[in-house]
Amino acid sequence: MEIKSDEQPTAYPRSHPTSRRYLFGSGGSSRILLLYALVEKPRTVNELTNDVKISQSATSRHLKVLRERGLVSANRMGQSIEYSLTDPRIIEALDLLRAVLRDGISRRANLMTKLNDRIDHEKYVPSG
Repeated sequence: MEIKSDEQPTAYPRSHPTSRRYLFGSGGSSRILLLYALVEKPRTVNELTNDVKISQSATSRHLKVLRERGLVSANRMGQSIEYSLTDPRIIEALDLLRAVLRDGISRRANLMTKLNDRIDHEKYVPSG
């Protein structure tokens, strides 16, 4: 998984609030983290609970939603169930959406900087 230098230096990148609401509704950040946790290999609920640091019941509820939406699949392995991504392009799509949102935030920040500079300039320029 590629994490750019301007992002959070953890195993799972921080998700943007807009992408969470847009894609997943409430609980979206945990669901996004679960998807990123499944990039490397299939995992059980207990492994995901430890990796993402949410309760086992919350992990199970989020996985149910992700299964219903066709983003993860469940395979019984003996007494446990392993979850995996249905398609690795899910992560590519999340990364692309994060990049688009990050670029939008950057553009807005640049506009605010220009506006603040203009306001500061007008304070010190005598009116005519």
